[in-house]
Amino acid sequence: MHTFFIVILVLTSIVALTFIVERGLALRWNRVIPLAIQNGVSFYKSAEDLPRLRAVCEANPSTCARLLLFVTAHLDWSRSETVELLETRARHEVAQLERGLVVQSLPRPPANLLSSAFSFSAS
Repeated sequence: MHTFFIVILVLTSIVALTFIVERGLALRWNRVIPLAIQNGVSFYKSAEDLPRLRAVCEANPSTCARLLLFVTAHLDWSRSETVELLETRARHEVAQLERGLVVQSLPRPPANLLSSAFSFSAS
């Protein structure tokens, strides 16, 4: 019986570790905001630079690029509408970045339960 619980604990730990590594790789700064986009935004001075900024965003797909492309596609909207919709899009992007993070907390409750069960059965 003890072996069964240890196997479950090991399997949940492996799944959690897999998610930790995957999210760690996905959430690297350069994956969310690539250096080319950082440079494109920092060198943006006027409307004449807009096509170059769009080209940089299209060439470097990322969370920041999708948000910038959304804003540049809706420049004719009012500022309040654009800000409101950008916030909604940004929340969606954050939700995509956070997917799977809840799995990291799964091994903790079984570990606590198993340690209690082992200490109870040992006495």
